[in-house]
Amino acid sequence: MGPQSDINREKRAVILAYHKDGLSIRKISDKLKIPKSTVHDAVERYNRTGSNADQQRSGRPRVTSNAEDKSLVLMSKRDRRRTAPELSADFNRAHGTNISDSTVKRRLRSAGLFGRVAIRKPLLSAVNRKKRLKWAIEHKDWTVEDFKNVLWTDESKFEIFGSRRRVCGEQLVRSL
Repeated sequence: MGPQSDINREKRAVILAYHKDGLSIRKISDKLKIPKSTVHDAVERYNRTGSNADQQRSGRPRVTSNAEDKSLVLMSKRDRRRTAPELSADFNRAHGTNISDSTVKRRLRSAGLFGRVAIRKPLLSAVNRKKRLKWAIEHKDWTVEDFKNVLWTDESKFEIFGSRRRVCGEQLVRSL
C-alpha cells in the first residue's frame, strides 16, 4: 500500500463540483494532479455520508478537558516560578486525576507559555544602588595602581540537589 494522499475540504469541494459537472474521475485526477484513488474516495465518501467534511480520526483521547487546560494555565500564571512537576502534582491532587509532567508542559506550550531558565542577576534595590553610587564617588579618583592593590574575589553558588531556576509559565513576549 502506497502513501496516502490527504486533501483538504476545499479540494474535496472542487472534486465534487467537477464530478457534478460530469467529468470522469480520470479527468478530474489529471486536471487537479492528484491520484485517481483520492478522487474516487472523495466522491464515494460524499455519496455515502452526504458531506465532504473531515472524518473523525482515531487516536488516544485527551486526558484533560478544555476547562482543565485553562485551570492549568491559570495555576501557572498565578505563580510563574512553579515547575511542571509541581503543577502536575497540585493539579492531580485538586482534580483527582493522574496527568504527567509532559502533559502539563504540552498544555502550557499550546497556551503560549514556555519553560525558561531564570537569569542570574544581582538584585539592585534602591539601597544597593545608593551604596554603589557612594562607593563609585568615593573611588572616582583612584588610579590603576590603587586598584592593583585590591584583592578581587568572586563568589559562586552551588546547588547540590538540582536547579530551582527552571520555571514553567513564562510567556514568550517579543517587544521592540
